[in-house]
Amino acid sequence: MSKAVGGKGRSSKTYQNLVDRAKKRYKHLFKASLKRKTKNPQGTYFCDKFKTVDIFLSKLNIKTVTMGK
Repeated sequence: MSKAVGGKGRSSKTYQNLVDRAKKRYKHLFKASLKRKTKNPQGTYFCDKFKTVDIFLSKLNIKTVTMGK
């Protein structure tokens, strides 16, 4: 019997790590764009395009969980 009985795939822990990393990246980009926006309010910035984390995550293509551990 092989170790990968259920087949290979992405675990739920790996998926959650990727989502958490994307949320952290969003937070840094949002704060930086707010600083830039105060200096030049006429431009279009990251904080204007993605007002919430959910909108940002919906634009990303993260593979879903394909196996359970």
